[in-house]
Amino acid sequence: MSDNHETLAVEDDEQSAYVTKPMNAWTDLDYAEALADKKIIFQDIPDEFRTSQVYQVAVTQHIEMYSWIPPERRDTDIQLKAIRAFPSLFLMSNLFNPTLCNDYQTLARAAVSFDAVNILALDIKYIDRRLVSEAIMTQPTVVYHLWQRSEGLCKELVDQAFVEEAVVDNLSCLFMPKTLDGRNYLAEFPLPDDVLIKAVKHQPKKAGLLAKLGRESLLSEMIKAGWWPAHWHDITKPNDLNGGISAFIQNKQYDLQRTYYKAYINQWPSSEVIPLMHQWPRKNYLPLLLPKEELFEVFKDDLKQMGQWFGQDLGL
Repeated sequence: MSDNHETLAVEDDEQSAYVTKPMNAWTDLDYAEALADKKIIFQDIPDEFRTSQVYQVAVTQHIEMYSWIPPERRDTDIQLKAIRAFPSLFLMSNLFNPTLCNDYQTLARAAVSFDAVNILALDIKYIDRRLVSEAIMTQPTVVYHLWQRSEGLCKELVDQAFVEEAVVDNLSCLFMPKTLDGRNYLAEFPLPDDVLIKAVKHQPKKAGLLAKLGRESLLSEMIKAGWWPAHWHDITKPNDLNGGISAFIQNKQYDLQRTYYKAYINQWPSSEVIPLMHQWPRKNYLPLLLPKEELFEVFKDDLKQMGQWFGQDLGL
């Protein structure tokens, strides 16, 4: 059964099956659908109709419901629904442990993918490379919590190959919260250009993160080599440098577009960019495109801009 009660749901213009029947003719699926539609409360469902399908709906509605289900009736589908709806349930060892679950490994992987903190509650024998690599796609902080759980196990599972694979799947994982002692373990691994290129091509909307890594120039190199994100109607590739400058200025409210237009412009040396932006109002945008070291001559008579740079250098 899929998340919540999708398999029980019907189109808005169709009547639910249970509506057309007298209640004494309802099946367990009718009760499940009525419960999902909040047309009945769980307590009014006869015990003989409290099947897995009914319980799967019930556990998504109330966090207390899972503990009310007799342990012998808690199948894996019910457990998965409960954890998805209320991930913190997994932290309760009296409800989830290998002796209470028929497929603890599946539940463990799901629990950590729903909420990284659940790795703290896992039976440590079930923490392996596959679990952590699957979780990091949706929960970048999983490595932080694994480090909390066992620094040794974290170092054993998270190596260079792991990090490179993780970055391609989720570039954001590099910006997870630091450990309690201020360490960002993932960021300590060197990342080759080809890995970051693959990551950006796989996740083009995260290209702006390259700047945070100090690798912003890599996007310009990718564009110069002929790559541009496909199927983005709001990020049209310019035809030339002047068109790139115009697009950058016109899209001043959109960080993603500006990331690409800036990278496009930076294919050219500053000696070609500056003459096209030397006059107002274009001149205003030069500090957003080029380092101040290349602009001192352009702004030497602009006291406001020189003051801003001076203040930045002093940390003001």
